[in-house]
Amino acid sequence: MLGAFVASLLVAPPGSAIESARITPLQLAVAEAEQKWRRAAPYRYSYRLVSGGPFGYTTYLISVDGDMCSAKSRSTSGRRVTRWKRANCAGRTFNEVFVELRRQLAQPQERIELNFDPVYAYPAKASFQPHSGNEDQSEYFETSSFKVPAAKSARGE
Repeated sequence: MLGAFVASLLVAPPGSAIESARITPLQLAVAEAEQKWRRAAPYRYSYRLVSGGPFGYTTYLISVDGDMCSAKSRSTSGRRVTRWKRANCAGRTFNEVFVELRRQLAQPQERIELNFDPVYAYPAKASFQPHSGNEDQSEYFETSSFKVPAAKSARGE
């Protein structure tokens, strides 16, 4: 299913939530993407994650080497941008992003957008507008610059 399901956009009529029958295929696609990610995930990789809402966003540069993860971040709100600083990886690894996708899909939503990488199946973009009558509750994230370093030869070249 994932080969055909790379991107999806669901929008409910104004003032209503997306019906659960329309969300079920997304839940299945998230589960399938997560399984594919767990099988295909490289041992070492890095990526850029932008996470935010209507009032600003934070950019993270994340590097993973096996069980080790390091990150740095900077926040943007309006024209104000903070300096890069060391950050915690908690909640920002792809395994944790899949958990967040499942959590969001279990809540009433007015708008959902999901995209998965066609090779590794990591979540490339997600956007959620909760059915709360309050537009400032939207959340999104987007990953980019996903890189897998070239493997070194046995001679270290």
